[in-house]
Amino acid sequence: MEPDRDKEIIRTLVAKVPFLSFEQVARTWWNPKRSGFVATRARLSKIIEQGWLYPVHQEHLPKHNLTEPLLVWEAGDEDPTRKHLGELAYHIQKRFKGRLKQTTLYLLGKEAARVFGELLRIKLLDHIIIGADGYY
Repeated sequence: MEPDRDKEIIRTLVAKVPFLSFEQVARTWWNPKRSGFVATRARLSKIIEQGWLYPVHQEHLPKHNLTEPLLVWEAGDEDPTRKHLGELAYHIQKRFKGRLKQTTLYLLGKEAARVFGELLRIKLLDHIIIGADGYY
């Protein structure tokens, strides 16, 4: 493994999150411009070759930035489902239309499993348990 940047990516995956997207890595450790994407791809390829990361190709819907809540309700207000349910359903359905995009997610690879073995096994079990409860 090379510079501190590589170690920080691995450390983030070991201690904080189960995976990172290509865009997250580029935006966080390089710059989100074309030159940063090229540098990110080159560096991640090396880390993958060394066995520290494992790439997974995944399709997803485009990200929608919410600038405000879809519905605001406080105790004592009129029941929002009577007046706004149709409008709310329309906005939610509209968010999920669009073409699927392809992205690459990076998980920890075999070398990370060898080095951090038991810690990663415990983390994986935590994610499975938390995920099953709907909090993941």
